[in-house]
Parts: sequence; structure tokens; C-alpha cells
Amino acid sequence: MFLYNKIRIANVVALFVASSILFGINYSYGQNNQQTKVVFDNIEVNGISTDINSPGDLVFADTDSITFYYHCNVGNSEKKPFLFRIMLKTESDSSIRSVGSPVAMYRNLREDDYQFTVYAFDLERKWKTNPISIRFSVDNRETELGKKIELLSKNQISKDSLINFYRQEHPATFGPFDLYTFGLAVGSGLAFSLVFAFAFSRSKHKKMKKILKDIKDKTMKDNSNTDADRIIVENGKLKAELSALRGQIDAMNARGVDLATKNSELEDSVAKLSKSKKELEELQDQKDDLFAIVIHDIKNPANLIKSLVELLRSYDLTASEQQEVIDDIVETTSQIVILSQEVSRILALEGGSMKLFIEKNNLNEIVKDVFQRNKIAAENKKISFLLDLPDELPSAQFDAQKIGEVIDNLVSNAIKFTPKNGAVRIKSSQVEDSIVIEVSDNGLGLSEDDVKQAFRRGSKLSARPTAGESSTGLGLWIVKKLVEAHDGKVWVRSAVGMGSTFAFSIPIKRNGHSPKLVDMNVE
Repeated sequence: MFLYNKIRIANVVALFVASSILFGINYSYGQNNQQTKVVFDNIEVNGISTDINSPGDLVFADTDSITFYYHCNVGNSEKKPFLFRIMLKTESDSSIRSVGSPVAMYRNLREDDYQFTVYAFDLERKWKTNPISIRFSVDNRETELGKKIELLSKNQISKDSLINFYRQEHPATFGPFDLYTFGLAVGSGLAFSLVFAFAFSRSKHKKMKKILKDIKDKTMKDNSNTDADRIIVENGKLKAELSALRGQIDAMNARGVDLATKNSELEDSVAKLSKSKKELEELQDQKDDLFAIVIHDIKNPANLIKSLVELLRSYDLTASEQQEVIDDIVETTSQIVILSQEVSRILALEGGSMKLFIEKNNLNEIVKDVFQRNKIAAENKKISFLLDLPDELPSAQFDAQKIGEVIDNLVSNAIKFTPKNGAVRIKSSQVEDSIVIEVSDNGLGLSEDDVKQAFRRGSKLSARPTAGESSTGLGLWIVKKLVEAHDGKVWVRSAVGMGSTFAFSIPIKRNGHSPKLVDMNVE
């Protein structure tokens, strides 16, 4: 009788627990279905449906494939696109994602306790449902135990054999009603025993998990101490290697500084060599220019001597005229000797520059000397040769020989490019703080292009000498260089068929400098 009452009580308790669980689940789902919400439809494990309303815990193996099916009940007023937000969470980790599919599948989950949560929201973020969750565990041992219990329940002793056994043992007390009660008690008791065994197993397994966790923590702590010692040793090795690397880096830095210094010195040397090379090239160009000037300057006196000698050979001169011609020859020869000596000086000069001897001179006297030397050449071409000099012209600071060469070049050019019976005039004047010399002719004149390049080196102008005289194209360039060496300026006024006027100006005072030797830059 005690056994019977115990079985009946166990049966009642089991039915009460199961009813409570089922009622709670149904009540919860009934409440959630009253509004826009997400509802779980089904859970499949390895393709087999699982009752999500079961009062027992959901336990799976790590090899199981778990698929959750759910949907969202949306009212008529909220039929807009929406997404599901799903989250799988453990104590130490979680994964969250938004999907449009009402299906979520997981495989090969590690052993742990999980909570799967899902809710829906519209794309405009105007509404979202309350989240719903399902808890489950991945536990291989518990899953295996559950399979064994299920197998045991399938292979249990049949109800008829149990009834026959009870009749044999208690024939007097076994009536029709007791037969039914006994069967119900056996079935309920067996079910309760299975539930109790499963719950006891899970409780025991949880305790075992706690013990294993404590052992694991202690092992990790011991291992951490061992790891700490190992880390200290490795840290010491790393420090030694780092120190060695720093030493190598310092050596490389020192070597880099040394190489940078040497590289800088090499760059300085290259720069100096380049500068020296450029200076040598410039000096060579200057020397070539100087020789061109000197040769051109020798040519004019030589032509003058030739003209004087031809005049002597005519035998039509009086004694006084012959003496005058001889004096001009001597003076012109002296000019050639001076120029020859200058060539010798240039060869001895390392810098390849020409010196100007600046002193106070009267420019009118220089003009008269040049006029006298070129008078015979003008007479040979029956050119009217005129002087227009003021009575008083202030003295200026200049190199008399170089300025004489300038005037001589301009005058000889004017005679060359003026036809027979033409006119050449030399005029001097003071304009503010400068002395101006103008040499004018009524010859062929120059075009606009000729005027632009008249003072360029080697420039051959379109006009040609009227008596077949030679022209090198250096005369006007030499004039420009010599005048600019005196801080002066040169210019020309001309037109085709209207003659030309070549002029230059030099300052009366050279910035307060006293007479001295100065370099002439002849680039």
C-alpha cells in the first residue's frame, strides 16, 4: 500500500509540473500573439523537428546542426519591409546580425550554455518587436545520457507483465479499479522517474562542470606562474637581443653620419670643380673675345698705314705734306705696337681680362686725333668729313686709348658705308652728367632688323661697304663692350636710304672713383 500511495503521489506531482510548464508556455505565447511580434515556429536538429513547447531543457551535441524557424506577425497598418535581428549569446561571447530570412542555422557549436534571441524591426526604424529567446545547451555528455534514458524507456518492461506480477503477489486486493490505477501509477511513476533521473543527471553534471572549472582555473593559475617564469626568461633574452640591435643601429648611424659627411664633401668638391670648369670656359670665351677685339683694332691702323704709303707713292705731295703723312704713319705704327704689346699682356694674364686705365681726359682731344687719322680715307672717297665740337666740354674719367678705339670704329664704319661724295660728321656734347659722341652719315642706312642686331657679336648687316672694304661684324660689338666697361650706353638711329647715326655716352664722373686700373668684363 505504501508503494501504491507513493506512486500515486509521484504521478500527481509529475502531472502538476508538466501542466504548469505547459500552461506557462501557452500563456506566454498567447500573450505575445496579441500584438506585432516574432513567434518561434519550429526547431530542427539534424533535419528532425523538436517540440519547442517541451518542458524539458534543450540539450544538443557539438556535432548537431540546429535550425530555428520563426516569423513575425505584422498588422495591416504596418505592412512595410522589415528585418530580423538575431543574436546568439554565451557567457563570454556573442554574435549579432540582421537578416531578412526567417531561418537561422548553426553548426559545430562548442560546448556551452546558449541563448538565442530574435526580434523584428522595420527599415525606417519606426517600430520593433519585443525580443523572444530560447535557451539551450551544447553538452555532449548530457546528450549521450539523454539518449541512454530514451533507449531505456523504449526497452522497459511491458505494462501487462507488471500487472500479472502484481496479481500474483496481491491476489486479494487486486480489483478492476486497482488494475487501472496500478497501470496509471506504473506509467506515471516511470515517467516521473525518468524526469527525475534526467534532472538529477543535469544537476550532477552542473556540479561536475563547476568542479572541472575550478580545476581548470587552478591549472591555468599554475600554468600562469610557469608562463610568468618563462616570460621573464624570454624577456631577458629579448632585452639582450634588443641591446645588441641597438648597438648595431648606433654603429650604422655613426657609419651613416660618416658617409653623409663624406658625401657632402664630395658634393662640395663636385660643385667646386663644376664652378672651376665654368670659370675656365668663361675665361676661354673672354680670351677669344679679347683676341677678336685686338685683331680688329690692329686691322684698322694697318689699313690706314697702307693708305698713307699709297699716298706717298703718288709723288704729288709737297715736302710738308709728305712729312705730315710720315708723321701719321709713325703714329699709326705706334698704335699697332701698343696693341701688339697688349696682346702679349693678355697672353700673360691668367684671368683673361683686359684692364682699363681710368684717368681724367678731354674727349674733344680724342675726337680730333681720330678725325686726323681718318681724314685721308675720307678724302680718298671724296667724303665731306666734318667736326662739330663745342668750345667748352668738361673733362671726364675714361681710358683714352679705349674710347679712341670706340670713336675710331664708329668713324671708320661711317666712311666704309658712305658712298662717294657723301658726308660724315662727328659731334660731341654734354647731356646732364654725361658726354655724348655722335657719328652721323648720309649713307645706305639700316633696316629695322639691322637696328635690332647692330651691336651683336659677329652680326653681318644687310648694308655692304661702298668701296669693297672688308667687314668682320665685330666692330660695333667691340664698341658696345668698351662703352659698357665705362658704365656708358650705345644706340643707333637709322632708316633705309636715310643714313645712320651711331652714338654713345659715358659719365663725366665714375661714381666719385679716382683714376685707377679696372677690369673690363667682355662676356
